[in-house]
Amino acid sequence: MISAADRDAAVRSLLELAEVSASAQLEPLAGGANNRVYLVRAPERSLVLKSYFLHAADGWNRMQAEWEFVRFAWGIELRALPEPVAEDSAHGLALYGYVDGRQLEPNEVDAGAVAQASAFFSALNRHRESARNLRDAAEASFSIAEHLRTIDRRLEELARIEEREPEDADARTFVRAALLPAWEDIRSGITAAAGSGVDAALDPALRCISPSDFGFHNAIRTPEGVLKFIDFEYAGWDDPAKLIADFFSQVALPVPLDLFDTFAGEVAAAVGDDSGEIPARAALLLPAYTVKWCCILLNEFRPIGRQRREFADSGADTRKRDQLNKSHLLFKRL
Repeated sequence: MISAADRDAAVRSLLELAEVSASAQLEPLAGGANNRVYLVRAPERSLVLKSYFLHAADGWNRMQAEWEFVRFAWGIELRALPEPVAEDSAHGLALYGYVDGRQLEPNEVDAGAVAQASAFFSALNRHRESARNLRDAAEASFSIAEHLRTIDRRLEELARIEEREPEDADARTFVRAALLPAWEDIRSGITAAAGSGVDAALDPALRCISPSDFGFHNAIRTPEGVLKFIDFEYAGWDDPAKLIADFFSQVALPVPLDLFDTFAGEVAAAVGDDSGEIPARAALLLPAYTVKWCCILLNEFRPIGRQRREFADSGADTRKRDQLNKSHLLFKRL
């Protein structure tokens, strides 16, 4: 881990590199669960500083994934996301343009919002040939079997939750008594439906550039009503079916399921699938990704997840119970 003094010195150097005045003020922004996020108020302009959690045991470099993705998107003249300004990979720091706006209200997650999300995805994927240097997304999966194994690993770890607080015992009971039995049924059904194609790799021509963790919890509505998308820490090449299933598994601002066919069809069109393979694949995997997001909501109960939350200072003292309650609510969708 980087010391606070080293990080502060690196922040000053990065602001200087971005030609930001020494009089700039940093204000913590709420909402980051994995990183520290600050609003940089300077006479020249406002920026956002992200200080990323860096730990060898984490297994994924969020800063590099996001910076590379945003640089690519900005390079193809896509403007529905913040501008990349400057970065310091050694210290896990990056500066982005500030987007003026607010989070969406639940009643604003409608066909119009989904159309803006589809347009963002489609614009990205019109430039797949020039994105060959982008890395695979976090937990990218290109066969049905790979999707299932990813969820197997998460559940196996959560089934071994150590009891440190009362919430730990409740979470372990929920995983063992509810999530695992449900997963066994869902896994068996998906495996049977996939048949001999369970291990078949998705045609590379149908793979997509995925923002990952894509949904309206990671969107800002500008005063003009335009959506800007943020937080691309897991982005890269992936299976479009995973993006679709993730999109409809989000908890904070869920997308109505009656828009599933429309969104899935537009994603399929963006990657050149006119056979219906991608929408069918997404529908098959949707219950699996509901289980996966039940697991993701329980990251507080994993040692590395707990360290990320403590680094981000995201109210870790109450998050365990809150996240367990959210996981229970999402489980009811099954």
